[in-house]
Amino acid sequence: MIGYDFSHWNSDKQFNEKLPSAGFFFHKASEGMYNQDPCCIARLKSTAKWAGVYHVVCPKKNRWEDEFENFCAVLDRIKGFRKIGIALDLENAENYVPYDSSEEVLVWLFNMVTALYRRYDQNVILYMGDLYPDQWYRDLEQ
Repeated sequence: MIGYDFSHWNSDKQFNEKLPSAGFFFHKASEGMYNQDPCCIARLKSTAKWAGVYHVVCPKKNRWEDEFENFCAVLDRIKGFRKIGIALDLENAENYVPYDSSEEVLVWLFNMVTALYRRYDQNVILYMGDLYPDQWYRDLEQ
């Protein structure tokens, strides 16, 4: 089954061209403390396709509580048509989540995931490259 990752960086033309071949898609909802994707809600409303939303986390810059509130501001507005899931997107960059992140970042993520689960009674997907778990597992072994 084909799925896509969309955000405002994808034009409406790209979204509409790819959507027919998608079995599902995830759309960026928010990032950090203040950014909310201006296309997310309208695109979710425009289709009956299975869809989820994600938040790009910045634990090296922000408190998890502040990012939680930003993501929830979008999630609460789409509660009726969010169809498959919520996810946290871990991007590898110094301002986002470096691969060599410390235990502090793992605690940040744990708190965010736990708060989302408690609020929405739904599991949270961690959307990340495979190097994260490998590196973190090695770090925790030491």
